[in-house]
Amino acid sequence: MLAGNNAVIDQEGQGRDFILGGNHNQVHIRGEANLVEITGNQNTVYLERVDQVTVSGAQNKIYYQGGVTKGVPSISQFGVQNRIAKTGDQDSAGTGKTRNVPEQPSATPNQPEAKSGPESEKVVLTGDGYSFDRTVNAKQVALQGDSNRVTLSGSIEQLVVTGDHNEIIVEEVKSVQFVGDYNHVVYRSTPGGQKPEVASVGDNNSVSPATP
Repeated sequence: MLAGNNAVIDQEGQGRDFILGGNHNQVHIRGEANLVEITGNQNTVYLERVDQVTVSGAQNKIYYQGGVTKGVPSISQFGVQNRIAKTGDQDSAGTGKTRNVPEQPSATPNQPEAKSGPESEKVVLTGDGYSFDRTVNAKQVALQGDSNRVTLSGSIEQLVVTGDHNEIIVEEVKSVQFVGDYNHVVYRSTPGGQKPEVASVGDNNSVSPATP
């Protein structure tokens, strides 16, 4: 049982079951977990590999990389306003520990070096509370974390923002997807001069052109 409020909790999974009963916590369970049950409210939970996720609280955010015995975990949701999403290659965001933002987008596997135009690789940038500039040319860029201030130069086909209260300025983008709340994207240009396509799972997200 993981209890308490407004805490940062970092645990090794070791194939165990976990019950989170507190509120306003940031939790990271590393490695493999059998069951993660969340009965509290407004927690942010980062999971690496888990077989089963059960949520009976409200307004929780749960991010997982994958399952243990199968590709994705079994998910049971009985609460309200919870968000459960797969984060792909997320590493250690959300632990509350100091973490270096990569000097180059190559911190994400298979990121190409200094190529022009969108590429097939996915670039993942993770962290909380950072302010940084990056030059990125990629088919997809995923920003995972909260309260970041990011400027992205280059051409991006799809920008995926997972988290809350992020401010992103992007040079060129074709589409933007939000999984979170209170995020804002400012774009300088788009391919063909059309407005970016926008999809949002969350509230109070916005996309707007840069002012001259």
